[in-house]
Amino acid sequence: MPDCAPRSCNRALRVALSILTIVLAGCATPVRTSVDLDPAADFQAFQTYSWKDEGVRAAESAEPWVGPLVLSRIRAEIDHALQARGYRRDVPGDFLVSATVGMRDEFRVRPFGAHVGGAFGWGRHGWRYGGPFVGFHYDPFFPNVRLVRETEVTIAIDMFDGVSGEPVWSGRADETLVRDDLRSVTIRAMVEAILVQFPPHPALLPSAAHSPRIDRS
Repeated sequence: MPDCAPRSCNRALRVALSILTIVLAGCATPVRTSVDLDPAADFQAFQTYSWKDEGVRAAESAEPWVGPLVLSRIRAEIDHALQARGYRRDVPGDFLVSATVGMRDEFRVRPFGAHVGGAFGWGRHGWRYGGPFVGFHYDPFFPNVRLVRETEVTIAIDMFDGVSGEPVWSGRADETLVRDDLRSVTIRAMVEAILVQFPPHPALLPSAAHSPRIDRS
């Protein structure tokens, strides 16, 4: 197979690098979620909700600082998600809602880009140099790494029984951002990832015959 001309190889290399850059730019860290609940709670009886006094607050250990606009956006997204599921905001509500947001900056060493080069190898005609090639691999002599500041974001949503005040459900979402700006689209995705699991599926709860019911009359 004939070797490509230098100009053609350079053009193909630039195209490959451009495509690779676009693909990497489109990659996002998936939202990680976890849920805990009281299986004895009567979630079927919940129709209305209200906010606890603390509403949405920043964790005491949050660094960088979480501004009031971010807290307001999180509260609005929770309201929207609950009402989209048929819950109505009322005082007093059948269940109470509160939320906590935490942020933490961390510096990590990350590989980046594509290594462009060649390779030596043994062939029929002795030691020869082959290339060029584009790919991801570890090169101890030319490591492609950089120091990146990433922001770990956590949003936790807690539900409490409106009569007893006891906790009945808790959901949490974690995501890693490459910038410290927590924008509305990220907040919406994290809140939705949590509340898509609320109310819990009936399969996770005991049968109605064994579930204690609360008289709300």
